Amino acid sequence: MKFDIFPAALILVAALAGCASTPRNDGPSATWTLPIPVDTAVACVITGLNSKFPADFNRPYPITHSAATTAPGSVYEITMQQTITTPGNELYFVRVMAAGTSSKVEAFALPAFRADVISGVDRCADTLKR
Repeated sequence: MKFDIFPAALILVAALAGCASTPRNDGPSATWTLPIPVDTAVACVITGLNSKFPADFNRPYPITHSAATTAPGSVYEITMQQTITTPGNELYFVRVMAAGTSSKVEAFALPAFRADVISGVDRCADTLKR
C-alpha cells in the first residue's frame, strides 16, 4: 500500500495556519497623531517603513510596502508587498485614519517585528519635527 505524503502535509499546514498568531488579534502596538492629512500620512509611513526594513534585514530583495483603501479618504492599511509567511498570516500592518486635518496612525505587529515597525513609523513622525 502506497502512502502519499502530500495530502497529509497539506492538512498539517492548514491546521498550523489556523493556529497561527496574527497582529489583528491584539490592540495596536503603538499609536501616533500626525499633523498632516491622511493621504500625506500614508505616503510618509510607507516611506518610513521602506527605509527601515531594507536597511535592517539582510534579504536578497527589498521589503516594500503598499496601502490598501479600507474607506476611501479616511482609512488605509499599509502592509508589506512581499509574502514572507504562509498566506493569511500577517507579521504586521499599519492603519492610517483621517482625524480632521490630522491623521491617527496605529501599528499592529507580532512581537518579533514590533520594534522595527514602530521605528519605521517613527521615521515618518521624526521628519515632521524637522
